[in-house]
Amino acid sequence: MILIAIGANLPSPRYGEPRATCGAALTALAEAELSIAQRSRWYKSAPVPISDQPWYINGAVRVKTALPPVALMTLLLEIEESFGRSRNLANEARFLDLDLLAYGELALETTLNGEGSGRLQLPHPRLHERAFVLLPLLVGLITAEQGIQALAETAFTLCRHGGSLFFCGSGGSTAIPVPV
Repeated sequence: MILIAIGANLPSPRYGEPRATCGAALTALAEAELSIAQRSRWYKSAPVPISDQPWYINGAVRVKTALPPVALMTLLLEIEESFGRSRNLANEARFLDLDLLAYGELALETTLNGEGSGRLQLPHPRLHERAFVLLPLLVGLITAEQGIQALAETAFTLCRHGGSLFFCGSGGSTAIPVPV
């Protein structure tokens, strides 16, 4: 299961309000030949860490692709850049944020191609700390057919990689996101 988080908290000059920008990101993912197998609804959540930034619109998708993880993350960074994203400061407000959360059962830590491109760590190292990511995943991407089995597997995977299902801890989000 390949999972991508989508978020935005600044109005985009090209796409408008954050929710519209997130919708345009779905289109950009599909145009990049990623097959969107499932998507969550959108949620509104406070910035993490808490600040005076505007609240975020967040959601998640499950995709299918033949791209390997590094190529997929590079594609996500290119889409963010095409939406006006610049990476100057950690936790800054943004037009669009696309995070590769998981790529099947793969555990990976590597550098991305190009100077200053950053690192890719799978599963995402802060996935278990962020209610704004977990809620769309657990509520939006678990179908009735998958039900409790998928929830149990998700919990097992998070715990196996050092996470927890509690929305607390260092840097964690304690505010529960609300549907929009």
